[in-house]
Amino acid sequence: MPETKKCPECGKGKLERTASGIWECGKCGNKIAGGAYEPDTGAEQMLKRAKKEEVEELEEAKDELEVES
Repeated sequence: MPETKKCPECGKGKLERTASGIWECGKCGNKIAGGAYEPDTGAEQMLKRAKKEEVEELEEAKDELEVES
């Protein structure tokens, strides 16, 4: 029996891989695209980290402009 993962939509542990990168919940029927072997590719964490770094850089630039004014 294939290993199941938690569905991001309904929260049940019924998410199963139906094909490479395709995951479907046996409870709610939700289909998602993910990694070949894991539903979570880590992209969300990378985007959050990049956004946080960008905001920090913009705040530093703003502070520098305020000091110069």
